[in-house]
Parts: sequence; C-alpha cells; structure tokens
Amino acid sequence: MSRARVPGLLRVSATATATAFATQWLHRDEMGAFSEPSSSKPSKPTPDVLDAPIASNYPKTSSNKSTAQWRVYTDMARDLSARGDFEQAGTYLRRALHEATIGFGESDPHVAAARNNLAELYRLQKRFDEAEKLFAVAAAQLEKHYGTAHPAAGAAVHNLAGCKLAKGDYNGAYKTYASAAQKKAKALGTNHPDYAATLFHMAEAKRAGGAYVESATLLEESVRVLDASGQGESKDALRRLERLAQTQGDLMGDHVKAEGTRRRVLDAREHAAVVAEAWEGGMGGDEKESDTNNSVKKRGFVSATLAAAHGGAVAAAAEAHALSLAELKRWADAIAALRRAVEVQEARVYAVTGGSGFSGRGARSGGDYGPRTMVDFFASGVQWVYESVNSVVGSDTDSDATRKKKEAAAAGVTNLKMQLASSRVKLADVMKRATDAGERNDSALHKRFALLSDAINALQPMAETAVRYMGDSSMDSKSKVSGGTASATTTPTDSDSRTVSAFLKRKEETVFLEKHAAALVLFSRAARGMLTVARESEVLGKEDDNAVNLNDASCHVGDAIEWLSAAHFGTSSFISPDAPTTNRLRSALSSELRECRAILSPVLSN
Repeated sequence: MSRARVPGLLRVSATATATAFATQWLHRDEMGAFSEPSSSKPSKPTPDVLDAPIASNYPKTSSNKSTAQWRVYTDMARDLSARGDFEQAGTYLRRALHEATIGFGESDPHVAAARNNLAELYRLQKRFDEAEKLFAVAAAQLEKHYGTAHPAAGAAVHNLAGCKLAKGDYNGAYKTYASAAQKKAKALGTNHPDYAATLFHMAEAKRAGGAYVESATLLEESVRVLDASGQGESKDALRRLERLAQTQGDLMGDHVKAEGTRRRVLDAREHAAVVAEAWEGGMGGDEKESDTNNSVKKRGFVSATLAAAHGGAVAAAAEAHALSLAELKRWADAIAALRRAVEVQEARVYAVTGGSGFSGRGARSGGDYGPRTMVDFFASGVQWVYESVNSVVGSDTDSDATRKKKEAAAAGVTNLKMQLASSRVKLADVMKRATDAGERNDSALHKRFALLSDAINALQPMAETAVRYMGDSSMDSKSKVSGGTASATTTPTDSDSRTVSAFLKRKEETVFLEKHAAALVLFSRAARGMLTVARESEVLGKEDDNAVNLNDASCHVGDAIEWLSAAHFGTSSFISPDAPTTNRLRSALSSELRECRAILSPVLSN
C-alpha cells in the first residue's frame, strides 16, 4: 500500500507531515499522531514552529470546558491507539469531535482535525466508507477556512485520496491526489518535498490500476523534485527509486532502465555508509585508510551501530542490482554484485559474533571477493558487540528485563545469519544460471557447494525450530496438533479480539509466522540447490574432499519435504486461517513443497 499502516498509531499522511514542518498553522505532536491546525491565518509559511514549544503554537482561543475535554480525549485516544486498542480509541475520538464542535464551533479547523483523526482510525480499521465521508468533510472545512492555496487544504485532500486508494478506487484516488498536488503546487511550489510525496502517491494509484508507464513517469518526477530540493539521497528518494526500478524491470520489462536505477540506489547506499563511518570515524589527517585495525580502535559504539544498519541497506541494494544484471545476462557483473552482498552480510554477522561459530570472511563462500570497501571494517574485530550478546542464554539469577534483552540480542544474531544465508543461496542460484547460459567457470561447482553448504548449516537449526512452532506448537494462540489431528482451542470472542492483549498477540503471531516460514523456504531452496550440485558433480565425475554426496543431498530435500508438510498443515490451525498473511505464507510453503517433490522424484525413481 502506498500509505504505510503503522499498527497502534494514528497518524496523518506523509503529506500532512511535511506540511506540519513547513508551516506554523498545521503541526503534529512529537509522536506524529495528530494534526492540529491553528485558527489564525498567517501571511506566509514559516519554519519557526520547529524551534518553539508545541504548546506556544496552539491557537489563541478562549479556553472552556469543551476545549479542555477535547484535548483530554484526544490525548487518551492517542495513547490507546499507540497500544493497539482501536475500539476504545474510537470512543474517545468521537467524544473529542463532539467537544471540539461545541468548544470551537463547526467551522473551526480544530473540528476538521478531529474529523481527520477519526477518519484515519476508521481507515486503519478498514471502515473505508465511513472514513471517506469524514475525510471529505474535513477537507471541505479546511479549504473553506484557509482557501485552496494553503498546505492544510492540500494535506486534507491527500488524506481523502489515500482512503480511496486503500478502498481500491484507483481512478478516484488518482484524480483526488492530482487535486491535492495542484493545491500543494500553489501553496508550496513544485520543488517542495511535500509536492513530491503526492506525486509518489499518484504513481502508486496508477501502478495499482495497471498503468505502469504513467506510474514510472510520476515516480521519476517525484525523485526529480527531491533532487531539486537537495534530498536526492534521502530515504524517501531511495525508496521511490527502488519502487521505480521494480516498476521498470518487473512490470514493464525494461531491465536496462531498471539496472541504471538500481545502480544509483546502490551508489547512494554505499555513500551513506561512508558518511556514517566518517561521522564518528576518528580518521586522523596522517592516518591511512587501509590501517583498519588502528581506525577501528578509534571508532565508537554509535559509529559501529550506524554502520551495521547501513550495511544491511548496502547488501539489499547490491542484491537488487544483481537481479537486474542477471536479467540482462551480464553474469560476471551479477555474480560480482551478489558476492559483494555476501561479503557485507558476512561482515555484519562477524561483527556481532566476534567470529564465534562463524567460518570467517569468505572462508567457505569462495574466498576473497575483491578489494576491501567501506563496509569491510565490520569484520575487523568489533568486539564490543560480541561482548554484549555472547551470553544469550539467561541464567537463573537474571531478571526478566535482562533475559528479554539477551533474547532480543540472540534473535538479532539469528536474523543476521538468515540474511547471510539468503544472500548465499541467491549467489549460488545466479552462478547456476550463468553456467546454464554457457558461462564457463571451472570452479563454479565448488563455489556453489561451499555457499549452499554454509547456508544449510546455518538454516537447519532455524528450520527445525520453525517446524516445531508451526507444526505442533502448543501456544495458546493456535490449535494443538497431536497425532495428526487438530483439536481446536477456544477462539476469542469478538469483544476479546478487540483488546490490547489480543492485538499484540496477533501481531506477535504474524511476526513469528513470517520468520519461521522464511527459514523453512530458505532451507528448502538451499537443499534443492545442493541436490542439483550433487547431480552435476556425478555427471562431471568430479570428486574431491568437498564433493557432496547425492544421498546426503537427497536427505536434506527429504527433510525439507517433511518439515514443509508439517508447517503447511500446522498453519491451518492458527486463529485466523483465512487472514491474508496466513494464506500468503501457506501458499509459499505449498509452492516450495511442490518444487522439492519434483526435484526428488527422479532420485527416488532410480
């Protein structure tokens, strides 16, 4: 969706956010939850609100009981929504709207803001018809009060368009976004980031409606505006470029343009990693950049954390770029890009484990991957992270808070290892495709074996944990699977399902499902790749100390079939078997299960 859903948090759109920071008449609290326009109309936008306390910018209205209650109810709704209790939040938002109407008067912008807040809640609850009506009334109120050439009017119309888009009215959403863009162009100019945000959402409406060429054009214009405003390498710009590349390559089939767009994203990500390193880097004027050990000693805790975060973005961008290169049959470049992604992921894992239980940079994945880059310093011995998480199993004397921290640290390490395994599997797959396309590489088979072997070793314990959770877990939130039959547990009533605890439990369940399904699918793909390597090795008659045994590879695939089957059956007993997330995951498991059975059939028949 173009407007991200943030569970437990009421918020206005990205457009309203930019407007809030560009004017003193429409602003948001520090949580970014509610917009509250002023009742006075200044002559021109001013950023002074950024430097002034929020309270001093409240409109100069006479205080009365209703206005006081409006604030109290709004604050209570904000708190409830942040905790996921949308039902109770709605109760207080309706009260806030009632009190705002009494205290400020129907035509006051506070009433429009109250309607916008309630409409946003309804949108999150998928009550689109009710939300659309409220958004429309709020937009008309603000336009009448401020006029069409005001950021608040454009932001309100943008919100209305977002509701239409979520509702599936793509044509209506595009027209409404276009109207919002016109208002913002008058109020802010065509080189303002807020105007660019609406162009992006116009592109999303076109994309959802199947008009890919028009969508790409709007995305390019949105990025051009950010370039003109000095934000060409911002997170928003890079996300839009990634969206543009996906549209160009996956939807339009123009992989030449997609490759160029993704190369720009990768360059920007790497530049951001360099900046993050230099910001805290401690590089002296006479210090050589190659003196890694010396420079690492001068880097602090914050610098390493920032670099680790940027490393993930660099690896993801390198993988995306490699996919475009592979589509263009530029196999050597694609393999080099994926090797860089593996290198970065290996360095991230090394940074948090200190090398414990880790084979080292490129040791099993084909050796050195080329010149050291700005992200390689991760693997230079950043021991502070390792020391903070190396004891991840809580002792009896640990407090609950300490155990939770250690569990979170362990989960973080597991996630990094999964990302590394995923990159290795992707690299092995592209190397296989390159070989099939006639790219001669005598060492490719050995390198693929090394990559897949490392991936399987890392993923096997994750897959075993996943099947225990998805296949026969005894969690209260799902049915127990015993003896091949499912005995249903008590299903929460409608009132129970609206509580904060129910919301958090559903959220946690979804996260666990996605994580465990990913582990199973990745293990399965690695196992299938290993079986392919074993067959090729037998055909070529290659035998060495690292040769993979066909029976061993077949056993890995057999394990994958057994685990995928158990997980696919187990997910049917979760509370919401028809929920989109559950269905999507079950479809992925089912598809992978078919692939495993297909590749194992010839082995069994022989």
